[in-house]
Amino acid sequence: PPAAGDATVSALRIEHGVDAWYQRGLVNILVSHDVTEVTVSFINVYTHGSASVAGEVSLLFRCKVIKKTLETIVFHHIYEFSLHYSWQIAAKKVLLQSETRTEMKTGKILILNASPRKRGNIAQMVAEMTDEAKAQGAEVEVIDVQKLDVKPCIACMQCRSKGCCVLPGDDAQRVLQLIKDCDAMVIAAPCYWGNIPGTLKILFDRIVYGMMDESPRGIPRPLHKGKRCVLVSTSTTPWPFNILMHQSHGAIRALKEICRYSGFKIVATIEKGGTRRDTTLSEKEVMKCRKAVSKVLRCPVL
Repeated sequence: PPAAGDATVSALRIEHGVDAWYQRGLVNILVSHDVTEVTVSFINVYTHGSASVAGEVSLLFRCKVIKKTLETIVFHHIYEFSLHYSWQIAAKKVLLQSETRTEMKTGKILILNASPRKRGNIAQMVAEMTDEAKAQGAEVEVIDVQKLDVKPCIACMQCRSKGCCVLPGDDAQRVLQLIKDCDAMVIAAPCYWGNIPGTLKILFDRIVYGMMDESPRGIPRPLHKGKRCVLVSTSTTPWPFNILMHQSHGAIRALKEICRYSGFKIVATIEKGGTRRDTTLSEKEVMKCRKAVSKVLRCPVL
């Protein structure tokens, strides 16, 4: 058995039909010996020439202990070219997923904090997410939306044809460039009248041309496909009425409209009610923040 702590597995043998053993036996052995992370750089797959092994190989990325980038997958006992081709496609897919996971872990994450309260629940959540993202190796940029100098949109519609805003340059263009450069985004906003704060709405109104395009018939075209995001909102209305009465839930709904039309995949949402009395985060809420950031970075939290 491997030693406690981190371990490196230079070669891992996977046989078709042993997924139950793989999920239970190997993982249980690793966990029982306090192994927190296993790096797998080489995989031998024994297929017996009869069935696809994509399921067994993909189990690597559903395991909470085994993670990191695979370098090589070698297949043995391949008898038919057609099956061989399908296996190679499965291998490339798994390798691509692992490379994406690594890139995201060291990628850029943009956090938009739309709360004016420096020590409020939103600020605390942003701080937890920032710390977790940095711990995962990501580059983090936090923007305080309340401090931005952004003029309101004048609805001239020229940005739709020119691809840029005709108003004098301000912080709207700077934030848009950060959104373009980031790999993932977190938007944290308190509930104002069942919606997002006006400062955040003005910002997104000004940069709509850089978030989505449209076809000649006016059908929206997302410009940020493939990126992931987390949405956070709070409300003084206590739970569950903050959701049932569309308070924090209303703010989340507004943010979903913006992100979905822009192409962002929403991987997690966090809502908290009753913030007038509950001014600090519980351990459960802290863990929610950590898990949300890890999910947007595609890195599991142990």
